[in-house]
Amino acid sequence: MITGPILEAFLQCPLKAHYLLSGRTPPKSEYDEFNEWLERIHVDKVRLALGSILSTEASSAVPLVHEDLSTHPDALERVGKSAVVVPIRIFPRARISDLDRLRLGFDGLVIGHVHGKVPTYGVAIIGPNHRKSRVALPRLVRRARRAVDALRILASGPAPRLVINRHCETCGFRDDCRRRAVDTDDLSLMSGLKKAELAAAHKKGVFTITQFSHTFRPNRRRKRLRHEWSLQALSIREKRTHVLVPLELPSRDPGEQVLFLDVEGDTASSSYYLVGVLQVSAAWTAQHSFWADSPEQEETIWQRLVDLAEGLADFRIFHYGSYETTFLRRMGQRYSAYKPAIAARLRERATNVLGLIHGHVHFPTLSNRLKDIAVHLGFRWTEPGVTGLQCALWRRRWEHEPDVRLHAAITTYNAEDCAALRVVVDALYAIRDGGLRSDVVDAGTLKTQSLLGKFKKNVFVLPELEFINNCAYFNYQRERILLRTNPTVRRALRREERAIQRKPRVNSIVEFRPPTCCPRCGLERPYRHKRFKKTQIDLRFGPGYIKRWVTEYRSAQYRCRWCRKTWFLKKYLAVGTKYGRNLGCWLVYQATAHKQSSGAIIEILGEAFGIHIHRQKVQIHKHQFAEFYLGTYRSILRRIAHAPMVQVDETKANILDATGYVWVFAAQDDVAFVYTGSRDGSILGRVLEGFRGVLVSDFYAAYDSMPCAQQKCLVHLIRDMNDDLFRNQLDTDLRDLVQTFSGVLKPIILTIDEHGLKRRQLRRHKESVEKFLDDLAVREYRSEVAEKCRTRIVKCGEKLFTFLDHDGVPWNNNGAENAIKDFAMLRRSVGGVSTESGMSDYLVLLSIRQTLKRRGVGFLDFLVSGKKDLERFTLR
Repeated sequence: MITGPILEAFLQCPLKAHYLLSGRTPPKSEYDEFNEWLERIHVDKVRLALGSILSTEASSAVPLVHEDLSTHPDALERVGKSAVVVPIRIFPRARISDLDRLRLGFDGLVIGHVHGKVPTYGVAIIGPNHRKSRVALPRLVRRARRAVDALRILASGPAPRLVINRHCETCGFRDDCRRRAVDTDDLSLMSGLKKAELAAAHKKGVFTITQFSHTFRPNRRRKRLRHEWSLQALSIREKRTHVLVPLELPSRDPGEQVLFLDVEGDTASSSYYLVGVLQVSAAWTAQHSFWADSPEQEETIWQRLVDLAEGLADFRIFHYGSYETTFLRRMGQRYSAYKPAIAARLRERATNVLGLIHGHVHFPTLSNRLKDIAVHLGFRWTEPGVTGLQCALWRRRWEHEPDVRLHAAITTYNAEDCAALRVVVDALYAIRDGGLRSDVVDAGTLKTQSLLGKFKKNVFVLPELEFINNCAYFNYQRERILLRTNPTVRRALRREERAIQRKPRVNSIVEFRPPTCCPRCGLERPYRHKRFKKTQIDLRFGPGYIKRWVTEYRSAQYRCRWCRKTWFLKKYLAVGTKYGRNLGCWLVYQATAHKQSSGAIIEILGEAFGIHIHRQKVQIHKHQFAEFYLGTYRSILRRIAHAPMVQVDETKANILDATGYVWVFAAQDDVAFVYTGSRDGSILGRVLEGFRGVLVSDFYAAYDSMPCAQQKCLVHLIRDMNDDLFRNQLDTDLRDLVQTFSGVLKPIILTIDEHGLKRRQLRRHKESVEKFLDDLAVREYRSEVAEKCRTRIVKCGEKLFTFLDHDGVPWNNNGAENAIKDFAMLRRSVGGVSTESGMSDYLVLLSIRQTLKRRGVGFLDFLVSGKKDLERFTLR
C-alpha cells in the first residue's frame, strides 16, 4: 500500500521507500518520535481553537483508500453544495516545505480517484497562529502521480543503490545503511560531494572512495579555486593531509585576543538563542555562553556579545561556516541602534575558517564539517555523535518542557564546538608554519599516476614482441584470421570490397567535337583512329546541398589521312585526374578548417558520398593546393611586413622524428604561419624585413632583436603577477606593487573601452605612467619576488605602454594567440606524424584560411572559386 509517509520517504531516499514497501519497519529515531508528538499536540490545539470552523465547514477525515493508494488528511472540507471535497492539513511549523505541499497533492490524487474529481486546491493551517492558506493542487497532483508510478515500478523491482544523503540523520535505517556503506567503502559517504558529481562518478564506474581517489590529477590546470574531493579521497586512502593551495591566514599578534564563536539558532524562524564565545589570550582562557529563553531575548544576547567585544582593544574572531556570518550581518541590521561601530568591527574582524580550508587543505575526513576535522585532529565531545540537528531537537524540547539538563547539554555542546574550532585553527597555523610534517603533504609534489597508456605506436626491444603485437591489430585479426572462421566477418569484408569496386553511376556525359583539320599539315577531315573515355568523380555544391557528381568524358585518337599524324584533343588531355577539383577543395577544407585526420576524411567520403579513395590522396591534394596558393601565401607575408602593427607568437610543433616551432604573424587583416626547426629569432628578420611598425609580442627575448617599436603583452604580465601573488599571498611588498600597477592600468583600459585604441584619448595617461615608472626605478623591495617583478617592469619600461603613442595598437597579444590556437587544434591530428614538407603545406593553407576568416569570407568559397588573388576576392 502506497501511503503519504512512503511517498515522502521516496522523495527523500528511494531505498527507504523500497524498505517500507517490502514491509520493513525502521526503529523510530528520537527526531521522528518528537516530531510526531509535537504534531499530535499541535493538531489537537488547532482542532480546539478552530472547532467551530471544522464543525460547520469540515469534517474529521477517515482514511481514503483506492486500490494500492491510501491517505489520511487531517480534515475534509466540502465546497458549497457541490460534491467537490478539499483536503485540509495542519502543519506545526511557521513555513510549509515542498514535501508538505506534496502531501496535499497526494491527498488530492487519492480524493480524485475516490470521489471522481480532483480538487483544485487544498487548505493548509500553518504554524502556531493557525494561519489558513490555500495551496493550488493541479501541479502537485501531477507530481504525486509521477511519484506513485515510480513507486509502483520500485516495488516490483530490485532495491535501488545505497546512497548516503542528508535525510539519513533523521532516518531509522541510518545505522544499518551507514554500516553497509562503510563495509563497501561507498563513495556517498563523502557528504561534500554534490548529487551531480556523485552521479558523474557512478557513470564512470567509480563507486568507492578508493576508486575515486585514483581520479585526482595533480597537474591539471584549475581555472578557479574549488575543493578537490578526489584529493580528499586520496587523503583518506593514504591517511594524510594534502595541501593543494598555500593557506592565507590572518596574522597573529602577541597582544591580540582571539574569540572562537559558535551560534545556535532556529533556521525556520531565523532567530538565535545561544551565542558561545571562547576567549583566548596569551595568559588565560574564558568561555562565555549567552542564552535566550525566547526570541524576545535575542537582542539581549547580541548586546552582551557587543559589550564583550567593546572591552577588547584588539581581537580576532574565528567561526566555522556561513551561519555565523549571517548571524553577524542580521544582528547588525535588526539592532542597528546599539553600538553600530562595534557591530561593524565584529564583522570586519571575523574570519570563516571553512573558507580557509575550502580548496586549500584536504583532510582525511569524509566531509569538511567541524565535527569530522576536529575528531581527526584528536578532539572529543562529551557525547559522541551529537550533531547540530540533535542540538536543535534539544532546544525544541526545552521550549515545550524546560529542563535544566537539556539547558546544560545545549550549552556544553556549544562550548565544546568553540573548543573544537580552536583545535582546528591551531592546526591550520601549524600547517602553514611547517608543523605536523609527518602527515601533511604538498599536493604539488604528487606525480600523475595513470593505469592507461596513450594511443601511440609502441617501440619494442625484441623483434619477436613487435611481430606478436602487429598480429594483434584489429584489421589484421579481421582480415586475416576471422575471415576464415567467422561467416559474418567474411560477408562484411566482401560487402566492403564490393562497395569499393562498385562503379558509381554517371551523371553526365561530355562528348568532344572532332577536329576539322590536321594540326601539322592542315588537311581537312581527319579520321577517327580509336575511341577513348575518361570518368571523373567530383562533388557538386549547390544551395543547401553537396552531392557526388560523376562525369564521363568521351573522345577519340585522330589520324591525318595525308601525313599520318595521330593526336588527342587538348581539351580531352586537360582532364588529367580521376578526381575533380571540387572534391579536392572539400578534402582540403575538411583537413584545414575542421582539423580532421586523413582517416576521418576518407571515412566520411565513403559513407556520405560513396567515394572510396586512398589515404594518400588527401596528402596529395593538400600538397597540390598548397603549391597552387603559394603565391597567395607570399603576398600575405608581404602585406604583413608592410603593416603598421604586427602581433607575433610561437608554439612547439612536433613532426616526424623531430621537434620544431610554428610562428604566427598577425596583422589587422592578415595572418601567416611559418615553420622553423628551432626557436631562434632569425625568422623574424626574414619575415619582417624592412618592418617599421609596432611589434606586439610576449616577453620572449628573441623579439627584442627587432629594430622597431615594440609593445609587450600586458596580459602575460598581469597573469605572471597574479601567479606570483597567488603563491606568495602574505608578501605585502608584492601585493603593494601589483596593486599600484593595477591602479595605473585600469583607467587606461576604461578609456580604451569607451573611445577605442586612439592615441588622442590615450596620451592623457602618459603622465601617470611616467610617474609610476620613475617611482619604480628608484624603489627597492625587501621581498625577492617583488624585487624580481620590479626589475622586470623597469627593464621593459616604455615597451609596456607603447600603445599610448599609436593608433590601433593593442595592449595585449590576443590576436596572435587566437590564431595560434587554431594551429594547436590542428596539431592534435597532424602532430608527430607529419613531415616538415607536410607541415609547411598545412601552414600555407591555414594562413589563407585564417586571413579569410578575419575578413569574413568563407574558406571553402575561396577554394571552389579557383582564384588566387585574395585581395580581389574579398572585395567582391
